[in-house]
Amino acid sequence: MNELKKLENGEIHTLDPRWELVQRVAASTGFRKAARVRDFLLYVCERALEQHTDEITEQQVGTHVFGRPADYNPGDDNVVRAQARVLRTKLEQYFASAEGHTERIVITIPKGTYVPVFEPRPAAVSILEHPPVVAPPSASPRFSAAVLTLSVLAALLTAACVWLVTDRAGSRTNRTSGSASFTAFWDAVMSNDQQTVIVASDHIYGLLQEAAGTPIPLSEYLSGDYQTQAKKLSEASGLEAIIPGFSQLHLTGLYSVTDVGLLIGLRPQAAARAKVSSARYLHMQDFNASNAILIGTQHTNPWVELFNRNLNFQFEWDFASKDNYCLNRSPRAGEQSQYRSSLSGATRIVYGGLAFVPTLTRRGNALLISGTTMAASEISTGFIANEKLCRPFLERLMKESGGKLPYFEVLLKTTSVAGQASLPEVVAYRTIAQ
Repeated sequence: MNELKKLENGEIHTLDPRWELVQRVAASTGFRKAARVRDFLLYVCERALEQHTDEITEQQVGTHVFGRPADYNPGDDNVVRAQARVLRTKLEQYFASAEGHTERIVITIPKGTYVPVFEPRPAAVSILEHPPVVAPPSASPRFSAAVLTLSVLAALLTAACVWLVTDRAGSRTNRTSGSASFTAFWDAVMSNDQQTVIVASDHIYGLLQEAAGTPIPLSEYLSGDYQTQAKKLSEASGLEAIIPGFSQLHLTGLYSVTDVGLLIGLRPQAAARAKVSSARYLHMQDFNASNAILIGTQHTNPWVELFNRNLNFQFEWDFASKDNYCLNRSPRAGEQSQYRSSLSGATRIVYGGLAFVPTLTRRGNALLISGTTMAASEISTGFIANEKLCRPFLERLMKESGGKLPYFEVLLKTTSVAGQASLPEVVAYRTIAQ
């Protein structure tokens, strides 16, 4: 997508809708007579949008906003904490007021941090305020069907999230236990003393790439110009006509939600420190000292790009056939160069993938969950979360590596007949040098 451009010199693009929103909030009635709180808002938002979240600390805010000396002790001076409470209240009041109730994006500053979060209003609200209209003749029927499917998924996700919360207590009995290999793996992916970032897929991103007919790299996805150019692309493709505000929606697959529920139930103590997020609202810094679980292929989860270039089994999107396939970069004897889903009568074959790799800083570990279909991704999660299924494979890896669990990637295959899926089988795997 050529019109998506990177930020120049690390500065905020003046047309970034998030920065325009910040300007409107700062000029609103509630902030007009609260100069220091307004400066607080402008400072943290500017730093966040320029991707300098390392500068959004209590010490830095105290120095740059409230004029404290660089060596002042925040423990003795709570000005930042006190004004942060005021700022959170004023933000809530703005978005609930007549001035801000129509904003498509909402700014929040979660407790425990001063880093602002920019999130669309819930998809259900946007759809109610702007009912879907019939697509014009120029709009692609494929996109119409896809958007209607995503709209249904948005409703299903609400119920699924309710289930995820209420089911956590009942899931505590499913925590890891037993074999050393299984416990070692999950201790490395979701440890009790380290945060794990769980990244859900972004299906709007996938559809925009289909509309562009070309991949959108992570660098453009993170640029301040992305939202503006994504809107232009959705308008040109007819997606915006089907659902106004389409490019600003945040929709994920139901499989992402069920995967998150399964993982949280598997490791409830570690889950207390987990951060579940849309791919859209993460920064590189979120991966610096955390473990990570990325759900989806690079087509719907751009963060996979950070790791995909070093993997042998790469799940790619075929723009001609409109589906995912697995590329085997270095086939061994008996292996295929590509693995694609196939359907023959009532028999369907799909492929899932798992990759256990170090993060870029090597201060944590990452688990990538992929598949040629959404069902295949779920099967991959089900395999690695089920001790009986994955223990033989993990024990084989440890035996081959002298008793230590190595980093690895594995390709799985499942055959379903008349909708009844067989147990996943390991097609091929690779160990990755430490």
